[in-house]
Amino acid sequence: MINPEVTMPKWAPGLIMPGVAKCGTTSLYDILVSHPQIMGGLEKEVRYLMDVDETQPRRTDIHKEGPLGWRAQYPDHIGPNPQYWIDATPQYQYQQTAKDVIAKLDPLPLILFIVRKPSDRIYSMYQYAKYHQRSIDFIADFPAFLNAIKGQPSDALSAQTMLYHAWPDSDYKQMFCAWRELVGADKIALVTLEGLIADPAHSMMKIAGFLDIDPNGFDLGQDQQSNATVVTKSRMVRKIGAKLARLLPDNGMTRSLKDRVKSLNSGTVRKDEKADNAPLLQEIDAHFAQSWAWTQSISLNG
Repeated sequence: MINPEVTMPKWAPGLIMPGVAKCGTTSLYDILVSHPQIMGGLEKEVRYLMDVDETQPRRTDIHKEGPLGWRAQYPDHIGPNPQYWIDATPQYQYQQTAKDVIAKLDPLPLILFIVRKPSDRIYSMYQYAKYHQRSIDFIADFPAFLNAIKGQPSDALSAQTMLYHAWPDSDYKQMFCAWRELVGADKIALVTLEGLIADPAHSMMKIAGFLDIDPNGFDLGQDQQSNATVVTKSRMVRKIGAKLARLLPDNGMTRSLKDRVKSLNSGTVRKDEKADNAPLLQEIDAHFAQSWAWTQSISLNG
């Protein structure tokens, strides 16, 4: 919780993507910011409305700089003001600070979620943490990962909130309804990653209608797999690189350098491991079947 005096920023993004991690937020974000009427932050994940005790790294947050600091996370010299400034921070899904602030904004922003089949999301989170972040070496395999996140999550994950919340946050119906209570039914929408991949033009036309912008302004040539999971060869190189990247300007040269370093420090994820865990993936889909069916029924691109 934060001081009520800092929950009413004078400036705020008009479009917020508060979730869901490992569901394609980067892919959708890349297409959204290709539109001339949408402007992203200095970083895709602005992470300005994080809880005080959140361990995810960020440049700064509302607790340190107050409401005025949110605007400083966006570029200054961009010509005419866009119709939407976007904050795409999937961690907001489980940040109480984000919910407290967003619910009190005037005017309320539009809220857009992208989700994917729960079993694919949970397995992607396992691969990302195990092989890319290399942050769960104490968990041997996918069955052990499931045991750690189901029910009462393992205390060993308490410092990794994205993983700690992995199971309940895959119940998209509960998540969506909670956010709808905050902003109202006319301010919130949802799309599926499966729909975006199958028919990008249709998906973006529906999103353009929700945003009331020109549907022809999107660059649909954007990579639909913008944040694929890879094996990190050296965790130290990744951590040092991430810290250095935050000190560099966000431009084409910096992004090219980051991509080059990531490529050199990356290997291929095992393809057969997912197939080996097919029965467990089916159990996950069975558990979330009703929620997932409801989610698909209300998605813009369903």
